[in-house]
Amino acid sequence: MFQFRSPGKMLVKLLKAQKMEAPTIRLISETGRNSSSPVFIVGCFSGEHMLAEGQGSSLKEARIRSLVDALKAFYLYRPLDPKVSSDKDFKPLFVDAGETFY
Repeated sequence: MFQFRSPGKMLVKLLKAQKMEAPTIRLISETGRNSSSPVFIVGCFSGEHMLAEGQGSSLKEARIRSLVDALKAFYLYRPLDPKVSSDKDFKPLFVDAGETFY
């Protein structure tokens, strides 16, 4: 669906346009660094705010996944359109009663 050629550069430009700090990648956790199947989890931060996290079998893979996830979180975000009962076109959600056991 989404393929980014250089997610790091793209995220830097995006955050600059949003007047946010440049992204930094921080290691959150790791396991099995010296084994045959290590797992690294890194976070992509802008200042103190974590934008996304990614995991991978190498630090590079985890870093790229976190950058891509941060971009997806920005581009796929859609704010909710809340409806309240005083709106003209308000239709309450119907949730069935389900089964009741005594």
